[in-house]
Amino acid sequence: MLVEIKVVLNAREPRIVEGPSAGKIIAYLTEPPRRNKANIQLIKLLKEHYGKNSEIRLVKGANSRKKIVEIV
Repeated sequence: MLVEIKVVLNAREPRIVEGPSAGKIIAYLTEPPRRNKANIQLIKLLKEHYGKNSEIRLVKGANSRKKIVEIV
């Protein structure tokens, strides 16, 4: 399943919020985008949200606030 994610940086606490339409997620992250820390935190949050056994792969947008992620 491909999911479109909008990332909001400098949040008070990391969390995932389901967007208003199906297949869209807003991720609030506390880690800075330097050295891939924000992407690592995003993947950890998605694993917590969808289950520890789910495989998550960043498909598009590694350096962008709009990302596409594959969740298996």
